[in-house]
Parts: sequence; structure tokens; C-alpha cells
Amino acid sequence: MKFLNFILLLAILCSTTIGAQVKFTAKVAKKIIGLDQHLRVDFSMDQEKNISSFTPPEFENFKVVGGPIRAMNTTIVNGVETLETVYSYIINPKALGTFSIGAAQITIKEKTYQTVPITITVSKAVNSTSIPTAPHENIYMLATVSEERIGVQDSLIVSHKVYVSPDVGIIDWKLATKPSYTNCTSDRIEIEKLAVKNITYKNREFRATTWQQDVLKPKKKGFIHIAPVQMEIEFKYLSGTYDIFGKPIYDTKTIQVTSKEVRVPVL
Repeated sequence: MKFLNFILLLAILCSTTIGAQVKFTAKVAKKIIGLDQHLRVDFSMDQEKNISSFTPPEFENFKVVGGPIRAMNTTIVNGVETLETVYSYIINPKALGTFSIGAAQITIKEKTYQTVPITITVSKAVNSTSIPTAPHENIYMLATVSEERIGVQDSLIVSHKVYVSPDVGIIDWKLATKPSYTNCTSDRIEIEKLAVKNITYKNREFRATTWQQDVLKPKKKGFIHIAPVQMEIEFKYLSGTYDIFGKPIYDTKTIQVTSKEVRVPVL
């Protein structure tokens, strides 16, 4: 009888020990982020089975842009097997301030466990490169001339260029209107390979490409008129959202950019 009581007590102690060993934690890489940054939140538990339910927090003041994704890991160290289940989310803050990521809950064998809430401080944007509202400030088309005024016997070179901010990437482009000139003849300068140069324009860094050059010779005194050129450009930019692995997601947009009219006096 004593032996049976000992076995029963041992079973109860083992059951209690196993229950006490359940670990359920919330983890983040950093607790201070910029308004334009994302944050990955991992809810992990040292159980792979017997999880009857998982309830994430409400994520107030944050927008869920990725997840949930469930990963199950098994590791063996010194013959001891460790089981882990992780639920991951990618979130973006909605406003500046200090906010709390509430407790997540799991139920294992009719017992509920909660994570400890995490306090996150959201500061001003760090380095936002998403441009959904101002694409024209990131792509420009210009026509530049080698001379501001010329004589009737002289000539000049007009260069048609595209300036692209490092924040965007060009996917494709096509001319909507071709370059045209009045009161002059034009001869194309062949460009064997498009070259990209780093320049400063409007106090910002841009990558510049000259896609066409022409030599213009005036026919008579007056003005050489270089008409505006329109180009349709498809580009990609950071959407401000991220996938479950924390990699940025790009959106695409097509816009039409136009160069300004240029008038060169012919003396």
C-alpha cells in the first residue's frame, strides 16, 4: 500500500514539474524604433504538441503587416530534446509615443499561460524611403545645353537626362514624345552605353543618366526652341511594409515625367 502511495505521489510530482516547465515568452529585437521602421515580435513556447489554442495580443497602436507564421523547432543538446513553437508577427507603429504590446495567451491541457507585455518607444522616422505620395520628387527629366547663347555660325549640344533618387529603382521607360527643335538642324550623337553618374540636384543626391544628345546648328538669328519631352517611367519603391522574414516589400508605380522648355538665343 505504501508502495502504491509512493508511485501515486511520484506521478503527481512529475506532472506538476512538467506543467511548471512550460515557458511562454515574447521577444523583440529592440524596444526603441522609428515611426518608419518595422518590428518583429516572436511568441515562443517550449512545447510542440498539446497546444489547444493561441491568442495574440490586440497590437493596439500597431499595424500587422506580416504573420502570423508558425514555426516548430526541435533541438537535441547532450541527449536532451527541446521542443519549441514560435508564432511570429511583423508590425509597424501607427504613431509616435510609448506603447505596450499586450500579453499573448496559449492553452495547454486546459491550462492558460500568458506572456509579459512589452513596452515599445516609437520615435521620429529614421530613414524612410517609401514614396507613395511624392514620386515626382524622386525622378526628374531635364534638357541641358552646352551654351546659354550662341552665334548664328556656332553650334551647341543638348543633352536629355533622367535624374533618379537612390530611393527608387527604374524598371522600364519609354518615350511619350520625342525630342524636337525649331530654327536649327540636329545631328544625333551616338551613345554606345548609358552611364550613370552621382550628382547633387536640389540639395539631394541623385543618379543621372544621359539618354540622348544632339548637336544643334541654328538656321538664323532668333531662338532655338527645345520642346519639352515626355517619358513614361515604371519604377519600384519601398512600400513601407515587410514580409514575415523582415525583408522590405517593394511596390511599383508608373508616372509620366516632362522636361522643361528650353530657349537659346541666337545672336
